[in-house]
Amino acid sequence: MLFSWEFNMWDDFIRTLNEAAQGSKEVDVTRWVGEPSGVYTPSSFCSASVLVEDECDNFWSLVWANLTPPKVELLVWRAVLQRLPVRVELEKRGCLNSESCACMLCLKESESVNHLFCRCEVVWRAWSRWCAIWNLHLVCPGDVRSFISSWVGAPISKSSKPVWKLALFEFFGSIWLLRNEIIFNRSNWSEEKLFDSVVSRIGCWCKWKWPEEIVSFSDFCSNPSAMISVRR
Repeated sequence: MLFSWEFNMWDDFIRTLNEAAQGSKEVDVTRWVGEPSGVYTPSSFCSASVLVEDECDNFWSLVWANLTPPKVELLVWRAVLQRLPVRVELEKRGCLNSESCACMLCLKESESVNHLFCRCEVVWRAWSRWCAIWNLHLVCPGDVRSFISSWVGAPISKSSKPVWKLALFEFFGSIWLLRNEIIFNRSNWSEEKLFDSVVSRIGCWCKWKWPEEIVSFSDFCSNPSAMISVRR
């Protein structure tokens, strides 16, 4: 989709290509090579974008796992690619000065994507609290991509793996929502509120996806460790 001011530029570009092709009577047209029909589709772009050295990068199947709403998976995808409007990125674009780049949760370090989702001490305590329910202790990797790989590779039983994976996405979604609430609405918050929000979101989506396994939403929220087995 072009902006209105780009139409003339596009026409000039196509006209130049046509004039350069002197030996052909055919008119040049744009063609998307990712589809046999030559027509661009978002799905063909996503398929082509995960190819690394002609081999499929299996990492992206962890992101596009169809466990949560597409907007949450999109958020995680953008986080992996470092394409979220965090304060460090806004400062690079001249939207903020360097003194306004502090993380709104810990107020100690600059808010980069990796810091917000992995390194922030407030966020990491929430991650660790969820891991403790599963009797696990994780070491925080340095970036989002490594963190996701480490999370999915954790020693979790096959029957519990779906809930464990879903929790990853709901953590990302809850962290981002809380961050925006603080910045734009000046909302009051606490670490307890963050964790309760995550558990509620996890319970909600588990109940929706596996209604026969998660009998009671309230029971899950009060004791998620007792309801982490899902038959696949």
